[in-house]
Order: sequence, then C-alpha cells, then structure tokens
Amino acid sequence: MDMFGVIITEGHLVTNGTTRLFPDVSVAEQRRAYHDYEQDKIDGAEFWRRIGSPVTIAESERALFDRFELDPAFFELADCVHNRMDIAVLSNMPKDWKPLLLEFGIGSRFKHFFVSGEARLWKPGREFFEWACDRMGAAPRQCTFVDDQRVNLATAAELGMRTVWVDRPGQTGYPSDYLPDHRVSELAELKQLLAPAVSTRSR
Repeated sequence: MDMFGVIITEGHLVTNGTTRLFPDVSVAEQRRAYHDYEQDKIDGAEFWRRIGSPVTIAESERALFDRFELDPAFFELADCVHNRMDIAVLSNMPKDWKPLLLEFGIGSRFKHFFVSGEARLWKPGREFFEWACDRMGAAPRQCTFVDDQRVNLATAAELGMRTVWVDRPGQTGYPSDYLPDHRVSELAELKQLLAPAVSTRSR
C-alpha cells in the first residue's frame, strides 16, 4: 500500500501541504526540494531551508503533520485482513518521516514499511517494487498493490501484481493511461475487495 493519498488521506504533500504553510517559495522549487529529500539526496535541514521555513525542523514537521489525517477505515481494513494478508507500505518519502507517521498508531498493522529515502529507490521505478518483493519473500503475482497514482500502479501491473486505484474526490495525479484492476474512492470499499478468504498468504 502507498502511504500518502491512501492510508493518509492527503496525497498532495507540496501543493496542499508545504506551500500552504510556507508560500514564499514556488511550488516548482518546493517539489524539486521534496524530490531530493525523498531520495535522500539532501537532509532535513536543507529541505526545510529550501522550502522557506523560518522555524526549526521539529516545528516545521509538526506544522505539516498536523495537516494530515488517517483514513478512519484503515484500522478496520487491517483487522479484516489480519491473519490472511500481510500489509506492507511502499512509499516515496524521506526516511526522517517514517517515525513521525508511526505516531498515528499504525505501525503494529504493518509487516513491512519500505520508504524511498531508505532504499534509495522510488516509484514508479520497477526496481523499488522488486526490492520490496525480495525483502518480503513474495512473488509479485502474490501481491495486491494499492496506490492513488496510476503511474505507480502501471509498474506494479507490469510485474504481475493485482492493482487497486484509490481515486479520492478532488485528488489529481500524474498522467497515465493505465486502467487498474479495481477502483475505489475510499479504504472502506477496499475491505470488500480483500475480505474474501485467500488461498495463499498475500501482501
């Protein structure tokens, strides 16, 4: 599962996040800074400096994360698939943010939590998916991948994964012609897709 836009309802970290908090730096510049940060090319201090934050790293992170909301259906979904599927997160994000997201109380529901800043790989590159599958000990065909960006789902499908697009109202994404196997507008609908018993243990 993806993190932002799926488990966390907000998927636009720059457009609806940092630029709302620190509007003096352009969206394009902030996106470049975030791209470098999520790939671990710069550290947190440099990221927030380039974003234009006048406060400390901790204050900047708290202001940003206070804007995030957990999809309330996530815990019910996790409980529904417990003992039948492992939940793994595959997210393009800085490694520094991993412990901050665990403050939402979701860590116990994950078997794995893979982030681009740790792996030095990122979606939609197939290497990130292959790297994650290798560490899970799972073949792609055993996996269902859930994301809010169809460009990422297209890569998952090429590898043989079942794909689910979380198409939240008002959210936009990168251009893609790929049509996923399933489309939902919220995680409550995803439970219906994953609820039937499975014959093999999936991710």
